[in-house]
Amino acid sequence: TYLGCDGEPVAPEHLQSVLQTPIEAFERIEFRSAPRGDLLGDTLSQAYQLLNTARSATAEIVQHLSSADMSRAMDLLARYFGAWRSVEDAVRQSAQLGGVDLDRLTLDGQPLGEVFADLSRQLRDVRDALKNRDYVLLGDVLQYELDATCDRWQRVLEVLAGQLGVSIRSD
Repeated sequence: TYLGCDGEPVAPEHLQSVLQTPIEAFERIEFRSAPRGDLLGDTLSQAYQLLNTARSATAEIVQHLSSADMSRAMDLLARYFGAWRSVEDAVRQSAQLGGVDLDRLTLDGQPLGEVFADLSRQLRDVRDALKNRDYVLLGDVLQYELDATCDRWQRVLEVLAGQLGVSIRSD
């Protein structure tokens, strides 16, 4: 069982005070009840699928950018950013719930903190290209950098799943 308020888990010793707090004081309240392993496996599996969706959306976004269909490209791009936020949240929350210190994990010898920083840099590059209306650069970053980043983050999910002792379903 998990109870969280505004993205922070509620520790058992704070439960009583949280329950006495008016609900309006929180932007988001999360409650989950399932065996921890099932919850973690489901969360990481959904994140894995989101990355598959993001990867396939990349080509579609680039196609709409190339054909100057900016409205559709921007709609897809908004969903693309949402997918990345969800994946990052899934990694952080799963690690927290499972008691895994992400700062101690590596991927191909690189600390996960650096993997997170690489993703942040790439997403900033996308934001900057959008701000500058440089749609050629935007397409290049999406197609040549972030597409490979999807693969890399699927491996992050696999590493975390191994640490948590759960399986990722990639069906």
